Amino acid sequence: MASCKDCLHNKVCINFSSFNDDLKMICPEFIDRNRFVELPCKVGNTVYFVDNQEIISYQLDDIVMFLESEKDGICFALLEDFNKTVFLTRELAEKALKERENNG
Repeated sequence: MASCKDCLHNKVCINFSSFNDDLKMICPEFIDRNRFVELPCKVGNTVYFVDNQEIISYQLDDIVMFLESEKDGICFALLEDFNKTVFLTRELAEKALKERENNG
C-alpha cells in the first residue's frame, strides 16, 4: 500500500507531518511519484546528436512518447540514448565524437 513517502510532493506537503506514515495514511492530494519519469531535459533546451562524424544541434520544441515503432522526423525516444548518441552539451558531444574516432 502507498504511503506519504510515495507522494510526489511529500517534501512540501502540509499534511505530511500530520500523518503517521507507519499507519500508511494518505492525504487527499496524494500523487504517486512512481508514476512519473524525470526527463534529462525540457522543451526549449538544445540537445546535441552525434551522427556519423558530425554533431547536430537541435532545440527541443516538443517531447513525445512513441507507442509505435514507426517514427517521423528527429527522434530520440529512449532515455538510454542520453550520453551515448544524445548529449545535453556540445562539449560532451565533442568528447564522445573524439572517443569514437580514437576507437574506430
